[in-house]
Amino acid sequence: MEDPSYCQWVLEAAQEPGASKCLEANAGWLSENAPHLKEVPVVRLHGIHRGVPLPQIVAEDPLWCLWVMEQPKAFCKQFGEISEWFGKHAPELLATSKADGPAFERISEKFFQMYGRIFVVRRGKHRMKTFSRVQEEAPQYIDQIEKRLKSKQETDRTGHLYKNDCFLVVFAEQQRTQEQSATASGSSEASRDSAMP
Repeated sequence: MEDPSYCQWVLEAAQEPGASKCLEANAGWLSENAPHLKEVPVVRLHGIHRGVPLPQIVAEDPLWCLWVMEQPKAFCKQFGEISEWFGKHAPELLATSKADGPAFERISEKFFQMYGRIFVVRRGKHRMKTFSRVQEEAPQYIDQIEKRLKSKQETDRTGHLYKNDCFLVVFAEQQRTQEQSATASGSSEASRDSAMP
């Protein structure tokens, strides 16, 4: 949560020959609890997006991504790396007018569908845990978020935090639907098998 750069270094260093058992143990914990650190780059700069996977930022704050890409020069190495990743993986942002809300929504949905399994919660006691981990460990937390969204207790219904809550609820619903479909197809196969002579 506090130092994603160090965590990514641990994951890389643990792969080196002669890595210590302690380093390997820490890398194992990170692989299990923060798989996004291994799969995609995260923001290493201080600020509101620190530690968040870049695809998630495209989905939740595309205007920030566009601003990063439009800067004439990088403020620092990490800023340049972020801009380069956005340019390579989300070039459609540059072709989108800042006033074209529906286009940004389509881009957000595309990145959520592609990378939602490694999105992280941005606030609260489950901050920086992946959606799938939170669904596994604390489904009641997701229920609370869903109730809050439905009851309109969320005062700011825009911005990356609101989108993060919405994506978390949608992700959980998609997972429940997939599990129900798998259970239903497993039951129908079992019924069919038992009916065979």
